[in-house]
Amino acid sequence: MPAPKGHPPYNKNGEGGRPRKFSQEDIEYHAEALLEWMKKSDSIWLKDYFLEHDIDPKYLSQWEAINERFAESSRVAKAYQESRIYNKAMTNTYNQKMSQFALTNNHGWVDKKETKLSGDAKNPLAFVLESDDGNSKDLVNDGTS
Repeated sequence: MPAPKGHPPYNKNGEGGRPRKFSQEDIEYHAEALLEWMKKSDSIWLKDYFLEHDIDPKYLSQWEAINERFAESSRVAKAYQESRIYNKAMTNTYNQKMSQFALTNNHGWVDKKETKLSGDAKNPLAFVLESDDGNSKDLVNDGTS
């Protein structure tokens, strides 16, 4: 149910809805602090920054959407994270399967498997049907037999 006409806004910014818990200044402070935290060699997982500062990690995506400076800092922090995970996995410092899992799910990496097919470009399924039983016309039952 919407608020009645002429109802004053709920927050200081003149916007309706629930008041924001963090101001733009707070978010920009955390944008800088996140980058400084990520530059430390033992900092890997971005959610750990939020947990160390008693902030719900859900704010990461919310702050990226409403503050360009935080979005930029987050992209750089994620690049640090990707590089650190990759390099540590290559030197066997980190578990390779877990590193692969993290890079695939959080950084868009893809585990590709290539399969080469050969055949006639004009009739691409012919070779599959012929390899199935040697004679593709036997696979079609037109009901006349």
